[in-house]
Amino acid sequence: MKHTEQFLTLAQLRQKLTEVLETITPEVIIFITSYDFIRQALFSASMALYGQAIIKNWYYKLGF
Repeated sequence: MKHTEQFLTLAQLRQKLTEVLETITPEVIIFITSYDFIRQALFSASMALYGQAIIKNWYYKLGF
């Protein structure tokens, strides 16, 4: 059975996500992140966010 839920606001989505993440135990996190492809995806996503922050910082310093 597929479970779907719609959120009218970003605040509602954040609240639901917080509730779900609070139920995840450290053991589950260790299990999920033990797969190399998931670790690589998480690393790639974090590097993309880090790169965006660096670019924004340079734009700010250069006065764009």
